[in-house]
Amino acid sequence: MEAHGRYFCQRTTRVLLETIGRRTGLDPGDHRLRLCLEMLVGVVHVALDDWSASDGPGLAELLGQIRTVCDAAPGSLTVTAVG
Repeated sequence: MEAHGRYFCQRTTRVLLETIGRRTGLDPGDHRLRLCLEMLVGVVHVALDDWSASDGPGLAELLGQIRTVCDAAPGSLTVTAVG
């Protein structure tokens, strides 16, 4: 079962990279595409965590939460350590 899940994730990632590559004109092997995809996956994970913790969430609330987390994503790239 674990091998099937890994295959599904790899196949889905490859299809998404090819799709994003076509739409951006970048090669699917470009690291920027993979980083973009991984950030979007992270956004969805964070949004799902927040959404599922709320009472009686609906699809509109999930989409709103995804937008909220997307808005926070650029600022996460400039987080620096202190001390």
